[in-house]
Amino acid sequence: MQILRQLWQTVKRFPFVIGACLLFIVLFMYSLENVDKVEYLTNYFLLIILSIPVFVAIRLFCESRSIKFNYKLIANLVTIAIFVGVSFLMPEDIFLDVYSYIFLPIGTALWLLPFLAAYLDKRNHDDFLVFTYNVVFYGLIYYILSGLILIGLSVAVFAIYELFELSFFVPKIMSYFGSVIFGLGLPLMILNNVHKKLTNIEEPKLHKINIKSIAKYVLFPLVVIYFLIIYSYALKIIFTATWPEGIVGIMVLAFVGLALFTMFFSWTHYVKTKARHFFTGIFIAIIPMAVLLLMAVGVRVSEYGVTESRYFVTLFGLIFIAISTYYLISRTKFNWKFVFMGVALIAIITTFGPWSAISVAKNSQLDRLESKLVDLNLIVNGKVVKPAEPIVYTYGKDDQYYSLIRDIGHFRRVYGNESVSHWFNSDISEMYNADLFENEMNIYSTYGQRKF
Repeated sequence: MQILRQLWQTVKRFPFVIGACLLFIVLFMYSLENVDKVEYLTNYFLLIILSIPVFVAIRLFCESRSIKFNYKLIANLVTIAIFVGVSFLMPEDIFLDVYSYIFLPIGTALWLLPFLAAYLDKRNHDDFLVFTYNVVFYGLIYYILSGLILIGLSVAVFAIYELFELSFFVPKIMSYFGSVIFGLGLPLMILNNVHKKLTNIEEPKLHKINIKSIAKYVLFPLVVIYFLIIYSYALKIIFTATWPEGIVGIMVLAFVGLALFTMFFSWTHYVKTKARHFFTGIFIAIIPMAVLLLMAVGVRVSEYGVTESRYFVTLFGLIFIAISTYYLISRTKFNWKFVFMGVALIAIITTFGPWSAISVAKNSQLDRLESKLVDLNLIVNGKVVKPAEPIVYTYGKDDQYYSLIRDIGHFRRVYGNESVSHWFNSDISEMYNADLFENEMNIYSTYGQRKF
């Protein structure tokens, strides 16, 4: 009964969060019964997921400032009004790849808000870290527990289905269970462990014991191994005078990500010991690695232009350099809150405007694609024209026409047909379900001859 009372107190403490979770479950169950509505409901799913951390952040911020109930209510109602307003502005073609580069950065920024909301002032840095440790630690534990519960229920439902020969659709039943377990049970259990007292928070004993051992015997050695591998490769690049390969980006991101993860979650245990010299060495090592990352991306950009992924990898490289420089300058005054704030701010800034990932990548790829079409005399005076002679192309990356068609397919998938509507005299919407150049250029059918 005590756990039920605690959960009820959590519901009363975070009513708007629980309301958002319940709305998500209802819409999800509705989508299971109406599959044709999934595309329409996707916008609402995204908005609900983005609203949850905002409601949590409002609650924690108000608690940290002892703000009156009326102001808390107004803040939550304004948040609801904003998200409802945004729902009317959401694009219909939400499944275009380009929109993932909008929602992922915004989601990152919003999901960092709860960790920052209660510690925007100069409150104890260790309290901020332990608060974050608690949420992440219990979140991971309850996520695993929720998965085990769902697996257990799946086995039970399947056994009933087989033994009693009942006629119901097992995957749909499990989807119902899963939506309740992960959509309501998991948030409730995590929120139940969000402390009301924001100072002098006790770190979970299990985390305290495990993280010291894991960091010392697993994470620290892995960081050193990654360090040796990547620096050995860097020496190879210097001595052979060859540009870094594309895989370098993944290796550097993995190395720096593991290093920052290790330092963040072991900070309170080792920063005041001799291990801080290890931290200093890692931050120094990160800077050349970030430069190597930027070099690798630069090679790809020079060959294939800017894409959203290359834009963000470049951004990661600059962020890594900034974090390392900040630590080396501040040392004992280094504050992870500023790192969180900086990442959240950068995520929002790079989502909108002419400097955003989408705008920069789209303009780069559009210029690259148009340049290819002009070279092949398929665009004249800014408009697509039919080829003078039948086009013969092979399936190979060295064939210019095949390469062009692949680029066209990628551009349509990421940005949609409307992004190149200015090339056509007719209404681009009429060609939405057809190949982009089939009506104007007829690359594929009338004028095209495939040669295998």
